[in-house]
Amino acid sequence: MKDKLRKAAIVLLTIIFIVSTSIFLIQLYQQHLASKAYDQAEQIALHADASGNQAAQLPEAVQPVMNLDLPLLQDVNADVMGWIYIPDTDISYPLMRSKDNKEYLKQTWDLTNSVAGSIFLDYENSADFSDFNTLIYGHNMKNGSMFSQLHDYQNQNFADQHPYVYIITEDKIMEYQIFSAYTADVFADTYRLVFEDDSIKQGAVDYYKDQSVIKSQVEPSIEDRILTLSTCTGRGNYKYRWVVQTVFVNEYNR
Repeated sequence: MKDKLRKAAIVLLTIIFIVSTSIFLIQLYQQHLASKAYDQAEQIALHADASGNQAAQLPEAVQPVMNLDLPLLQDVNADVMGWIYIPDTDISYPLMRSKDNKEYLKQTWDLTNSVAGSIFLDYENSADFSDFNTLIYGHNMKNGSMFSQLHDYQNQNFADQHPYVYIITEDKIMEYQIFSAYTADVFADTYRLVFEDDSIKQGAVDYYKDQSVIKSQVEPSIEDRILTLSTCTGRGNYKYRWVVQTVFVNEYNR
């Protein structure tokens, strides 16, 4: 009887090992495909040299993406609405928008199936970034891709050295300055999109600042536009997310 139980246990453990290894290898392959997909996006859309008067007016940090050619990406997938870029980091990706918040959880910008997914705008937000709080989501990948590097904003020095986020669309470049970073409950004001009155907005702004683990001289008001970048904590608890919040500070024509 003991021998049968021992053999059954060995068979079960072998099956678990094979299944676990298979899942791991599939995920590695999907990450490889995602990496190729985003390398392709850069090859299609990004030009190394920025030129002309408009480029001269831009902050030096954003000039590498000045000549971004979004229509070429939109020829592949019309859901490409822009590009998100944080200078001197690995965060430089097409920005997607769909009919829901599920489609790009497991699809890259060119519709390749992958656990890496895409960086995407909340479908309930306005596409012109005019909302008081605009949400952008991305996975926290173990290989450091997608929004994984947002976790570096737990460090004050990193936050001080990487203070700006840029959203590039066909006709403009929007500049946002980071003012807060923290672990947020998914039911907190961090994820609120509808604000019934100014007092609720003010309460949200106060919450954003109070929760932050980094210090900032930036003081957003209820008249500002907030951009919230959201990713997983990496701790397996999906009730909480790691967020980096920014406020709109400038806009440049392309």
